[in-house]
Amino acid sequence: MVGLRTVLLVLCGLLVVKFCVVAFWMQDQMYQRAARLNLVAALICLTAVGAGFAGLEAAALAGAVLAVLLDISSFHLVRIGRG
Repeated sequence: MVGLRTVLLVLCGLLVVKFCVVAFWMQDQMYQRAARLNLVAALICLTAVGAGFAGLEAAALAGAVLAVLLDISSFHLVRIGRG
């Protein structure tokens, strides 16, 4: 049976890849602020993976949620023209 820790670590790993891909695309489109937010979100997800390996599932989940909120904020910046 797959445990909560495994699901959380796989989710954070996939989010790191997604945030990096989106950040590099945003840099190509000249959205520097939004790209930085996505890179920060990727770093937060990497920290969440470390917290998950240390057994702190609540901290890992909080880090993943914070990273997703930063990602949403970066797209909002692009939408309003401040990216």
